[in-house]
Amino acid sequence: MQFTRYKSNHTRWVIAALSTLVLIHSTIASAAGGFMRSVGNSSVTPRISIMGRGIATFDGMLGKQAIGGARNNSMINYSDSFLDAQFDSRLYSGIHGGMLLGLRFPDAGSGIGPVFYHQMNVFLEAQHWGLRIGRTSLPNYLIAFPTLRDSDLIDYTQVPNAMINNPASEYAQYGDVFKGSYYWMSSRLRLSGFAAHQFESNTSGQLLDRFSLNSGGTQINYELTPGARYSSWLRQLGAEIYYQDVRNIPGKQRQYSYILGGVINLDRDPVDHWELRFQAIDNQGAGIRSVSTVQAQAQARSQAYVFSVRHVHSPYLVPRLQMALTVAYQRFDGVDASRYSIVPNVTYRLGANTNLIAQYAFLHNQGTLQKSLNGPYAGLKNNSTVTLGLAYDFGITSNDYFGNRTSLLNTEHGYLP
Repeated sequence: MQFTRYKSNHTRWVIAALSTLVLIHSTIASAAGGFMRSVGNSSVTPRISIMGRGIATFDGMLGKQAIGGARNNSMINYSDSFLDAQFDSRLYSGIHGGMLLGLRFPDAGSGIGPVFYHQMNVFLEAQHWGLRIGRTSLPNYLIAFPTLRDSDLIDYTQVPNAMINNPASEYAQYGDVFKGSYYWMSSRLRLSGFAAHQFESNTSGQLLDRFSLNSGGTQINYELTPGARYSSWLRQLGAEIYYQDVRNIPGKQRQYSYILGGVINLDRDPVDHWELRFQAIDNQGAGIRSVSTVQAQAQARSQAYVFSVRHVHSPYLVPRLQMALTVAYQRFDGVDASRYSIVPNVTYRLGANTNLIAQYAFLHNQGTLQKSLNGPYAGLKNNSTVTLGLAYDFGITSNDYFGNRTSLLNTEHGYLP
């Protein structure tokens, strides 16, 4: 009990210290610059960046139920299509600030509605630090994997939301976040601290009107800048501690998860490039020994491992063809349950902004997972999904008079990560 309290206090201390460091640094930098060095004021037109992606596919699914016969389905799927708009301006002493507004189409049958506002945040950025407040992606993962949609392997790739009994992936991916980051080594090394509010529900999956902070953590990440991503065999390596206050079980448990992940360049050829991506999540759980619902699975102790091998052919340094194979495995402690997935896919660029996409996803549930009561694969022993379709993505910027650390594209999942 004392060890848990120590971890809790330590994590909160790190978050508070990092946030204070960022605020002090920004105050000093702004004062040192003075108003005469400013290149922005209320009458200056902001830089405007608009980015979007439309992804429309035919999905054919063939499932084998644990009890009974086959469960087949087919559909036209345009979920995860999105549109983002960012407005930012240059402030004092090299600082720039702005806002990001984004909407996306959620999964069919999720109950969310036709549109989900997944980005609504305001940010400040400078050479050595960054600060972001508002609705955005939860920092509950380290590595992006080359699946067509970010929810294709979400049970393995992200820390699950232990406070909601609703299978909609958006409730596990997004939340209200306060995040501060500090950068070293020419922006290659980043230390982040964050606190967040994640969606909460009752046992029937209905959202609760609770908005207080209920999760947070710290993250350290080494990553080569985009222009130097082939300069070393180690492209990315990171570690993270993530906690959640699980308030809907007796005693209000604090649930910790530990994440380790990285990207290794198997060669350093930018034209025909091979790489390996990996990530492991150790979810300590909240003492639940059941996998009957998606919330019970999130509160049970588990380990998830994901590996991906990716080949990208880029004639004239423009990505033209991607082939990837991703495998994932998850096991639960204290209960006879595990699952694994195998996902190969191909992406072929037809021309400017347009891609032909194809993916096969196989899932096998073992043990009591075959008797789960909710979720997209509830009651299934295994499931195969074939996806064929088109994707169109674009990004435009007007009044671009200063640079960025990263592209706006980095705020969204990309099937060419």
